Amino acid sequence: MIRQLELSLDYYIFQARLGPGPFFRGVDYSRSIEYSLASTRLQIQAGDRVLDVGGGDYSIFALYLAARHTNASFTVVDANEASLGYTEDFIPKLDLSNIEVRIASAGDLPFEDGSFDRVSAVSSLEYLAGDADMKAVAEFARVLKPGGSMIITVPYSPVFYEGESQFGYQRRYDSDAIHSRLVAASGLGVAELIYFDDQFSFGKKVAYRPLPLAGGIRNRVIWHLSPLLAPLLMRLHTVPPANDGGALLVLRK
Repeated sequence: MIRQLELSLDYYIFQARLGPGPFFRGVDYSRSIEYSLASTRLQIQAGDRVLDVGGGDYSIFALYLAARHTNASFTVVDANEASLGYTEDFIPKLDLSNIEVRIASAGDLPFEDGSFDRVSAVSSLEYLAGDADMKAVAEFARVLKPGGSMIITVPYSPVFYEGESQFGYQRRYDSDAIHSRLVAASGLGVAELIYFDDQFSFGKKVAYRPLPLAGGIRNRVIWHLSPLLAPLLMRLHTVPPANDGGALLVLRK
């Protein structure tokens, strides 16, 4: 927990470097957990080429990694040009020369086989309808170098679900779906699979709970403090829990 709190505090400070807008916008409560878990497991080394897929929409994950690993190179891919614009705007502001953005579909990446040492997809596959998530994972595996690693996070539920939600189309993976849709589609070996949730279902009861104006202001404060609160309330599981949460999958080629 101490390491996750240190990373989240560093991420919180990094937000402040981006200016008042991103700082006060804060980070989604669940993303605060996912970012800290994913960044430690990427194990980025000097000279690595890192691909981050679907991280354009108000995400500063790749920007944070690029700023902290200046001896590695990063490519951010998203099918939505407007989403990538947010990341692209901050590249010169942070004086980063080791990161680029590319418009592309996750299921049809414009890269040669074995182009990247690391691939990350933080909470993006669940928004791909039909079997597009499986096609995307197969593409991630194709562009990954032998010996490389892939980090995927997805929403977890004890019961598989896909369809419309308050966030648009979304899929929640159960344990079977993680293996049948993600692991099998990749053809890679599982290095780690962990599940995470938060104590007292804090995110569901407080951070995401719709409230009137006064409560809404309270929620914005909580949302803003998410990078600090999430590591304190986070619980990790090696077996599928009985309640909703998330899953982090590490695959190796």
